[in-house]
Amino acid sequence: MQSVLLDAGALVAILNRNDRHHADLTELLEGFEGRLCTTWPVISEACSLVSERAQVRVLDWIAEAGVEIVSIDAGLEFMRKQMIDYGDLPCDFADASLLYAAWTTKLRDVWTIDSDFTVFRLPDRSRFKVNPSR
Repeated sequence: MQSVLLDAGALVAILNRNDRHHADLTELLEGFEGRLCTTWPVISEACSLVSERAQVRVLDWIAEAGVEIVSIDAGLEFMRKQMIDYGDLPCDFADASLLYAAWTTKLRDVWTIDSDFTVFRLPDRSRFKVNPSR
């Protein structure tokens, strides 16, 4: 079963028909039978990008889609290091949490509208497969 990491911008684009990336993300989602994974910081960031009323919709979609929330509890030092190493991009807490999730789960596919994921490397120097493709 295919699994992918879901970033905040992609999540918002899926839910917002007026988002310029909506069509690309819904196309990826159509027929996708794999597992979507994310982190609490990503969900928090997605909620901060939408109105208060739409925040419940974000949480509803997460629950309905069965998105798996990857634990970052043991990743504080890893995430801190990524935020320092990629501070010039920048690498915010949500991004660093996805880097940690990728490292611990071995997932390298990410749905994002953030071009920084084409630059990010994990400690083993592995690259991400970014969708929608750039």
